[in-house]
Amino acid sequence: MHKTRFLLLLSFLMISMPFAQVWADTVLFFAPTRVEIIDQKPVQEIRITNMSNIARSYSVSLKNLAMDENGHTARVDTFDYSAKRMLRFVPRQFDIKPGEKQIIRIMARFPEGTQDGEYHAHLEFLENISKRAELNKEASPENQAKAKAQIAYATAIPVVISKGAIKTDIAVHNIVVGKDGKSGRPNISMVLDRSGNGQGNALIEADYIAPDGTEKKAAVRRSVFIYREIDQRKHAFILELLDQKDIQNGGKIRVKLFNKNISESTPVDTVLVPVSH
Repeated sequence: MHKTRFLLLLSFLMISMPFAQVWADTVLFFAPTRVEIIDQKPVQEIRITNMSNIARSYSVSLKNLAMDENGHTARVDTFDYSAKRMLRFVPRQFDIKPGEKQIIRIMARFPEGTQDGEYHAHLEFLENISKRAELNKEASPENQAKAKAQIAYATAIPVVISKGAIKTDIAVHNIVVGKDGKSGRPNISMVLDRSGNGQGNALIEADYIAPDGTEKKAAVRRSVFIYREIDQRKHAFILELLDQKDIQNGGKIRVKLFNKNISESTPVDTVLVPVSH
């Protein structure tokens, strides 16, 4: 059985970039890495570039991936907010040479009686390695050798479709500041709540406030998605801009939560968490 590597390009890779572009193990380059379709504009595109040195062949299919409370996604047969039956796309298979580009067009159609809200599925690109030898028969000996590697690359792109009026509220609680066992840096964990008929689209900022009032950025602003099938999601991250030695008794971590669907500049909640060295 060929080894399959799934590189699921999910929302945590997209930090404050509306159309993030991500390297998939230097094989394929996607723009965007998250497709959003509204009922007033039911057709969108994904642009793909082969960044590797060999020609490849891919089959494209829709998969249901549901999120759990830890933010992990896993394949399921179906779920209440699946967009799989509402989506069509072309092409379903393509060959792509090194440096070549391919466009996938995705179309949404809502069945009669579909309630207002957001629905999602994932578009999976699975490489057919049985075609590598044929596609690379005129390549250099070095690249022909690379083509013989028995690793099939797969990438899944989230596709979110919206119908009608969408209203989603988010909140944050149970914030705990600790220490990462590997890096030794401070880390932070929290629980994010979601309510409404859409996905939670959160932006989180964290700053350190010293006892004398001096402020220091504790972490880069990050984006966190809470899929519609869950009402709560646990989330944790390292405060990568803050050293443990920076923390003083009496200091605080200020966490700002933004609902990206409403405003990226005005937080919906601000929480101060006391810290100690």
